[in-house]
Amino acid sequence: DLLLVPILSHLTPGYALVLPETAEVQLTVHTDSDAVITVDGYVNSLLADGATILLKRSPHTTRFLRIHPNTYWGSLERKLKGKC
Repeated sequence: DLLLVPILSHLTPGYALVLPETAEVQLTVHTDSDAVITVDGYVNSLLADGATILLKRSPHTTRFLRIHPNTYWGSLERKLKGKC
């Protein structure tokens, strides 16, 4: 399945959408100023008015190994204890 989650939920109802794995979501930019897309917080690209973005499931799969799992609460506790 594909999970579509708004990142500025104060501007929208804030509900995540669960879409089937075959779903495709197309976004079109309508702007008079600069627009930027950020992917995973690392890749930034400028988008012009009329640019379209197509989101769909990749045919490739990736597996991740987390050697030292960090949680938000664990990180916060370490910072409060001065162990960063």
